Amino acid sequence: MFDKEKWGEIFQSIGKNKLRTVLTGFAVFWGIFMLVLLLGLGAGLRNGFAHNFRNTAENSISIWGNETSKVWNGLPANREIRLNEEDVEALRNSIPGLQNISGSYRVWRGTASCNTATTSAATTSMVW
Repeated sequence: MFDKEKWGEIFQSIGKNKLRTVLTGFAVFWGIFMLVLLLGLGAGLRNGFAHNFRNTAENSISIWGNETSKVWNGLPANREIRLNEEDVEALRNSIPGLQNISGSYRVWRGTASCNTATTSAATTSMVW
């Protein structure tokens, strides 16, 4: 197990090739450091996503209205899409296998300003 001759040869090689020994040691250190760093970042990312989605069902989807980007059927582009209760019923009737569906209202209140004019506004939207 412990052969004095083999260990002597190893230390002699290390003594003759100091730069190669230092570079090899640094490469091993750097590899281990990067492995630990990437594993830690991966675990942190997984924990962060789990924390952010802790109140969300695994099989849920949210849909909300915004603005269109294209002209369609004679209607102009950039028109607002507002969802309502009729859309909930349309989805309920058109998607086979849909078990549960519900809407929720979200209200946004804020102040908008442009140059010297300032206005307060409130909007409501329905989200599924």
